Amino acid sequence: MKGFSYNGPGLQSNQLFLLRFGIIHCVADSGAFGMMIQFPKNIHIPNDQWYQVTGTMDTVFYQPMKMKIPVLKVTSYKTIPKPNDPYVYRNSLN
Repeated sequence: MKGFSYNGPGLQSNQLFLLRFGIIHCVADSGAFGMMIQFPKNIHIPNDQWYQVTGTMDTVFYQPMKMKIPVLKVTSYKTIPKPNDPYVYRNSLN
């Protein structure tokens, strides 16, 4: 999975969200999507740093949403440069 880091509310020190902005028609209708990722140890990653991560899927209770959500438990990761086009498009998912 590739995306940019976001340290959202209610996260532990080894968790963050890895996100992408998706566009359906134009930038005005763009929205962030992605998932929580969890590192095996505490780590500080600033917002807006681009990463490629691999890992295994699990679930975790996320207090701000008061429910379990998917989490990718990271087994390897590396920083990557921001893509020339950081957006993903509906037609590119086919």
